[in-house]
Amino acid sequence: MIMKKSLVLVLALAVLGACTKPAPAPEGTIESKESVDVPFYGTTLKYTLVSNCDWKLTTSTVDVTPVKGSAGTTELSVVIPGNRTDAAVKESFTVVFTNADAVTAEKVVEINVPAPGVAYGGYTYGAKYFSDGNYWMTENLHYVPEGVSVSEDPKNGSVWYPYSLEVKEGSTKATVKEILKDDASVAKFGLLYSAAQAFGVEAINKDNYKTLEGTKGICPEGWHIPSRAELFALCGASNKFDGETSAPEDNTSAVLWDPEVKYGNMAKSFEIGFNFYPVGVVFNGAYNTTIVAASKTDVEEFVGMNGLSYMLGSTGYTANSGPQMSAIMSTFTDTYKKGRLNVAYANVKNGVSVRCVLDKK
Repeated sequence: MIMKKSLVLVLALAVLGACTKPAPAPEGTIESKESVDVPFYGTTLKYTLVSNCDWKLTTSTVDVTPVKGSAGTTELSVVIPGNRTDAAVKESFTVVFTNADAVTAEKVVEINVPAPGVAYGGYTYGAKYFSDGNYWMTENLHYVPEGVSVSEDPKNGSVWYPYSLEVKEGSTKATVKEILKDDASVAKFGLLYSAAQAFGVEAINKDNYKTLEGTKGICPEGWHIPSRAELFALCGASNKFDGETSAPEDNTSAVLWDPEVKYGNMAKSFEIGFNFYPVGVVFNGAYNTTIVAASKTDVEEFVGMNGLSYMLGSTGYTANSGPQMSAIMSTFTDTYKKGRLNVAYANVKNGVSVRCVLDKK
């Protein structure tokens, strides 16, 4: 009797063992719910994860939530950081699926983030992230609004070509050497715009000059003409503006501040890739002919270039002569041989450079 019971038990165990099957192979899919055409400044993407077993995030260069789960469908939120380099980058995250038998399978999701830049008007402008927390264009605008003609006569028009200077033999004063109408020069230096044209209004006057701060103007969608505060964080020095009893203290943490010479400057702008070109200004119906003399700079490349340039800002200022706008102004002197940059005032009739800054995302 004992022998029969033992035999039955052995047979039962054998049958049970024969019926035990391995767990299904670990499987899972991770698919985006939307386009993965990621902007350079980053975004949040939604992914759908479907698995037949437990899973968990193992490695990641992005912020993914949740980081683990079980069999079924899970919605993932993936935060893609902005690209702060000068080239395209590849972000990724890895999920490992593990079945009941501890067998694993791995899925890697890669996300391409392009280099900073913006396509506008048939041209792609370079852009870069700087220490002020902003993405700035690294080139001046040369966009021509519909129905507008670029003028080579500073007495007429609202958009003008850049220009070069020369000092003729026997003279001590600079004159206009050439109106730079070729495509390469326009792309390098940008065009010069009246304030009204830059802001896309009929005129700048007492009724609107205080309403334009941070507006898009002729910038691409998602960009704007910088405020006085953004200009100040860029160059580190400013004249006083409405509501201030004096000029603010220098911002020694500004992007273009040079601690060696103790001012923000044009030379530093090229060292870090901002590229503030000395392109000149249309002033009182004429191309300004202030030239950078060899005695006024220690940067060889600046010799003979325009010594007075403006980059438009969008904060209005109340002057005795009427409304003016903020702008970064360049200065070359015996003291400022690297081309000092500070926030000053620009006459609304001047023709000045325009540089755009990305809206906060």
